[in-house]
Amino acid sequence: GFRNPYRFIVKPESGSHNPADGDPGTILVSDVGSAGWEELNVVERGGECFGWPMFEGINFNWGFLNNPTENPDAPNDLDCGGDYFTFNDLIQQPLEDQDPIFTHPCDNSRLLPAAIQRFVHKPPTLAWSGLLWNPPPKTRVPVFRPDDGKLVEVDLDQEGSPIPGTEAFAGFTGVPGFFYDGSGPLPEEYDGAFFQADLSGWLRVLRFNEAMEVTDVQPFATWEERGIVHVTYNPHDGAIYWLHIYDSQVFKISYGGNPRPKAIATADQQYGPGPLTVQFSAAQSFDPDNTPLSYHWDFGDGNTSELECPSHTFLANGQAIKSYTVTLTVTDALGASDEETLLISLNNTPPQVSISSIAPNERYPLNGLTYLPLKAQVTDAEHHEEELTYRWQTFLHHNNHFHANAAVADVESEMVIDPLGCELETYWYRVRLTVTDAEGLSNFDEREIFPNCDDPFFAITDLKASLDNQEVQLDWTVEFDDGVQWFEIQRSGNYTFLPIDQVDASAIFTYTYLDRNPEQGPNYYRIKGVNANGDYHYSNVVFVDATDKSTIKAYPNPVQEMLTIHIPEARAEQVKFEIISPAGYIVFSTIWPASPGLLLQRELTLEGLPNGFYYYRIRNGEQERTASFILLR
Repeated sequence: GFRNPYRFIVKPESGSHNPADGDPGTILVSDVGSAGWEELNVVERGGECFGWPMFEGINFNWGFLNNPTENPDAPNDLDCGGDYFTFNDLIQQPLEDQDPIFTHPCDNSRLLPAAIQRFVHKPPTLAWSGLLWNPPPKTRVPVFRPDDGKLVEVDLDQEGSPIPGTEAFAGFTGVPGFFYDGSGPLPEEYDGAFFQADLSGWLRVLRFNEAMEVTDVQPFATWEERGIVHVTYNPHDGAIYWLHIYDSQVFKISYGGNPRPKAIATADQQYGPGPLTVQFSAAQSFDPDNTPLSYHWDFGDGNTSELECPSHTFLANGQAIKSYTVTLTVTDALGASDEETLLISLNNTPPQVSISSIAPNERYPLNGLTYLPLKAQVTDAEHHEEELTYRWQTFLHHNNHFHANAAVADVESEMVIDPLGCELETYWYRVRLTVTDAEGLSNFDEREIFPNCDDPFFAITDLKASLDNQEVQLDWTVEFDDGVQWFEIQRSGNYTFLPIDQVDASAIFTYTYLDRNPEQGPNYYRIKGVNANGDYHYSNVVFVDATDKSTIKAYPNPVQEMLTIHIPEARAEQVKFEIISPAGYIVFSTIWPASPGLLLQRELTLEGLPNGFYYYRIRNGEQERTASFILLR
């Protein structure tokens, strides 16, 4: 449904931070049209249809509308000139109060067959005309007509506009920017506003209602030359930055007026037995204009101070834990202010954290993806395990900067390492685990993982896999061996390789390993050779399909609402069923009671899961089956 989604951003705090929830949030996408229209689209769930090529902008793309094309995935059950339904038959504009009705093109008294997938166009929340090929400038939003509930497009600069007084504009390529969080020097009327740019050289401020419909559009900045391809806000200096693709330059927009000062609060200790005397300091606070600052400390116990660096004694009730939130407010000479908070926790100590699954300065090979488990030894003198929260985060370092990946709030996790490094540019990885107790006191541990730039210390020629009687035999020959201690057998059903066994290295160079319990379905294998230093390299990858096609089934596929799981013979009193995301997260899990030797069939409603590609895994005693399905409502 997109022609060229050139840029997109995620609306802050609109989704879940846990990838297992399958909810990345609301995504704003600027789709580059053909020649007529540029779009700002709002993606709120998987499987939405944004229309291309049947639609460009809010309305039909007449070039495609007037040249119907058959959809080979939609066979026509009646004979009226074509073997398949056309895409024109299968897509409609939305209606305000009801779902569109899809009638059969061969018989208007009938509906399309239920098995045929239909599409409802989700129009852009804002569309503006192409500057060169669709003059004059036009800017439109979709609205529903009050008399019949049908969708129409309305020009913002014409009579009846839902945003009166808006000047029409055009462009070349939409560039979503950012939501302003109110932390910088911009006036309060910009708080929460969205900044949208275009390659043609303009930056505008948009506002939305709860339904993400545009309620206001205002110009913010323009440039004479086209070329803007990225725009963002830097909360550290309150400035807006944009990139010019043709001049290879970075530009900065600094808003005038009185910028806020920056409050920076420090304490010589954050925890300890009560009573606890803490020395505070606001000496690192600053004002961008270098005006004098005033200070106000609220110690959270009813006491305050106006000193820059006060000392305060906190009291506890005996040996019980007692925590205080200390707030520093810094105000400049013109009245602008900023705040920062500190936690002081009495009779409490932070968790002790040590990452145990990654050795210090561990190295990764460059001949394959590496999957490292993320585990740690964590203790807390005052809190039980269930009172602690975990936050794993991984970082890819590239030269003098790094890219942070999304944090995962699981006790244990895993990280995937791409084979980067050892060439002209420097790469390495870092992982951090932060553990926080129930009072908010936290501690962390980090590990860095570097590329192994040494020559490989072994080479495997022609790893082979063969299937016989639902067992997989692996055979490999070591071409040379310079210190291999053991070989780890790794298996994957979806390219997330996990160890299943280990074979010690020996004087022979030919090895055989038998996997007696392969996964039901696709199986990928590789060999990991490890030396005495803990360094490792990988073999090639081989594939075997161990599906027992006469046993377990899950259908239909694709599925719209109800997935049927058919197990001809239960092999245990309990059967476990799991749905797994492509990233490897379990998004659904259940256990069904079963009678060994008898048929087990269950129907599963997939409510709450967004459209997309999934794996399912069934554990039926010693039998296990892994396969995939597509959820497509």
